[in-house]
Amino acid sequence: MITQETTPVTPERGPRTVTVVIFLSAFAMIFSWLAVYAVPNALIVADLLPPLARDHDPRPRWLMISFGAIFGGLVLVPALMGLISRLQMRRMDHIAEAEE
Repeated sequence: MITQETTPVTPERGPRTVTVVIFLSAFAMIFSWLAVYAVPNALIVADLLPPLARDHDPRPRWLMISFGAIFGGLVLVPALMGLISRLQMRRMDHIAEAEE
C-alpha cells in the first residue's frame, strides 16, 4: 500500500499594489523617454528631422504628456476590463438564478 503524505497547500499571494504601480510607472517612463528623447535624437542625427531649438525645448513637456498617457492607459484598460468582467458575471448569475 502506498501512502502519500499531504502537506497543507498555502495559497500564493498576488503581487502587492505598490510593486505593480512601481513597475507600471517605470515602464511608462522608459517608453516615454524612448519616444520623446531617443527617437527624435536618432532622427536628428540621421538628418531626417531638423534640430530642435535650444532656447525652447518642448521635449520635457512631451515627456510628461506621454508618461501620463501611457500610465493612464496602463491603469484604465485593466480597470475597464475588470468592470466589463464583473458586469458579465452579474448577467450570468441572473441567468443561473432564473433557470433555478
